[in-house]
Amino acid sequence: MSFRIRTLVLTVIVSVALAAFTSSAVAASCPGSDHLAVVAGDSTSRAALLCLVNSERAAVGAPALRIDPQLENAASAYAARLVAERFFSHVDPAGGALAGRIAASGYSRGRDLFGAGEDLAWGAGMRGNPAGTVAAWLGSAGHRSVMLDPRYRDVGIGVSPGTPVDLSTGATSSMLVGSRSSAAPPKIKKQPKAKSKPKAKNKPKKNSASRKPHPRR
Repeated sequence: MSFRIRTLVLTVIVSVALAAFTSSAVAASCPGSDHLAVVAGDSTSRAALLCLVNSERAAVGAPALRIDPQLENAASAYAARLVAERFFSHVDPAGGALAGRIAASGYSRGRDLFGAGEDLAWGAGMRGNPAGTVAAWLGSAGHRSVMLDPRYRDVGIGVSPGTPVDLSTGATSSMLVGSRSSAAPPKIKKQPKAKSKPKAKNKPKKNSASRKPHPRR
């Protein structure tokens, strides 16, 4: 297997330093955009993040992302690790990187072509809600390119209450995007059976002793 779509491991940002915000119209159309996760895997926050991301993708003509359970499990587990182990990086303390997490999730298993990218964010207080998280990603060229890349089709979103630093409130988000396909084996055309040639019929041998009929007189 190989990466035909470039794996994007980019500099992460802290959503405390927001320079841009998602439009109020987009946020209003996605319930839970201002919701702050209070439990790991908060379904309201995850649904709002997906809605906001797909709204931004639609605005640039990119296809909507669909939830993939394998990516979802991997993203959720990593978001929880970022908070529990107090680190904030695409590479974990043991040296594990994005490619390893994708392989461990099973997402790339049995696939000939696949690619993946990852966006991370954390925010203190309400800055960690879905609207603040997506605004932070949009404000970073690298994260924006991952989020809006039209080649990606699948997504997994993880949200965990808390931050990688010791703050009383906030949330940490992880988003894995991917695309995969299996190269279909070439179709083997069945060769038509060769038609047996008809056996040549033996021509009657001429009798050398036969005489030509005499013309009538």
